[in-house]
Amino acid sequence: MDADACPVIDDIVELAPESEIHLVHNQHHFINSTADNVTIHLTGDGPDQADHLIYNLSQPGDLVVTDDLGLAALALGGGRDVLRFRGDKPTNQNIDAVLEIRHAAARHRKAGNYQRGPARFSEEDRIKFRKGLKKLLQSGVDG
Repeated sequence: MDADACPVIDDIVELAPESEIHLVHNQHHFINSTADNVTIHLTGDGPDQADHLIYNLSQPGDLVVTDDLGLAALALGGGRDVLRFRGDKPTNQNIDAVLEIRHAAARHRKAGNYQRGPARFSEEDRIKFRKGLKKLLQSGVDG
């Protein structure tokens, strides 16, 4: 799991007590968990270090939890399932369109056009994430 600024760590630990959970974060985030099924991995501050470690720790069929669309695309291409923090599930069928939207928004911002950031993470987002995670765990996706 991409644990940098992740609002659903406790939800994952609670809902997946039988799954092996890897929390990967860089040195700018503090992560703590005492659960027996959780391993915490600290990476350096280099570009994409956490993403590469997450990919290397996971196997085809595993679930990668991230809001990083680049990591999501890499994971999907490697046969992993992906669930984002707000409960949406990118797929091989829609990831290219999602990445294109992200790229267009970045070009728009670079041109000097102001855009608000994402909405605050809400309780509704948490409920949607929990539903998505439960569904994936029940369908047999590895944690």
